[in-house]
Order: sequence, then C-alpha cells, then structure tokens
Amino acid sequence: MYRMDRFKRHKEYLKYTLPYARIIHDPAIVLNKDGSLQTTWKYRGPDLNSAIKEQLAIITQQLNTSFQGLDTGWVLYFEAQRVASTTYATDEFFPDIITKSMDEERKKYFSDGKHFESNYYATAYWMPPNDQEGKIRELVVEGAKRKEISAEDNIETFAAVVDKLMGIFTSLRIPAHFFESR
Repeated sequence: MYRMDRFKRHKEYLKYTLPYARIIHDPAIVLNKDGSLQTTWKYRGPDLNSAIKEQLAIITQQLNTSFQGLDTGWVLYFEAQRVASTTYATDEFFPDIITKSMDEERKKYFSDGKHFESNYYATAYWMPPNDQEGKIRELVVEGAKRKEISAEDNIETFAAVVDKLMGIFTSLRIPAHFFESR
C-alpha cells in the first residue's frame, strides 16, 4: 500500500514562512519574530565607473571606518535593481534654444525604454544580545556591571545606529580637489 500523505498538499500560510512580526517605528523598523530588528533604505552613491583610484580609496576608507564601529550582531545587505528608463527629468535649466534642443534630443534618446537606471538599497539587520550573553560578559569582563536592557532600549539603539549609517551613505563626499584639472 502506498502512503498517500506524501502527495497531499500541506497548506503553508505566508504568515508562517515570513520572519516579519510587525512595523514598530517611524521611519519603518521591522520587528522580526525572532526578536531581531531590520530596516531598508534607498540610497544613491557617486558614479564609481568614472572615479579615479584616489576617489575609490577615499570612499572605501570612509565606509570601512564607519562599518568598524558596529557591534556584534549586525548584518548589512546591499542590493542593486536595474529598471528600464522610461522617464526623463522635465526641469527647465537651459537658458538658450541650443542647449534646450540638445536636452530634447537627449530626452528622446534616454526615455525610449532601451536604457536602464539602477536603484540601490541597503538593509540593516540587528539581533540584540540575549540575557545569557550579558551574563557571560559579566563573568568574563572584570568590573562589568550589567543593567537590564528593555525592548525600547534596543529599538532606540537600533534607530540611532541606522540614523548614523544612513547619514554616512548620504554624506559620502569626494574632496573637491579631485575634480580640479591637474
């Protein structure tokens, strides 16, 4: 006799497979079912294809020093999505007819859907330390006084670090002397 239960379809509802519990903060911070926190933001960086080696070194150094300050339990995910370019900025920045006609030609060329734009997203994920880790630290580290940390404290810590990270991404600046002619 064959086992028929192997062929039955089990209903796996989406709510049981997703790790998200609820959105708890504004801007959106997602509380996951395992107690971790995460958020995602969209960013736009400098054009790395046209950057010189010194520019890349400065950007790398800025990101490296900012990521070194993160405590344990942090994970950063980065994603790039390519979408067809079908729109073009309609701002009027051109004072004369010649530059305006050049922009019209560019608009026809870049809004035909054959060109692509990139959207960049960063996700910060943090698993706060549990009580056992705090007890172990108290035993190992001399003079470490452990205080009770509430869920609100973890949310505030997460929000502060994410604000710092978002500030780093928005403030990535390349010194002006790299754009001067040499």
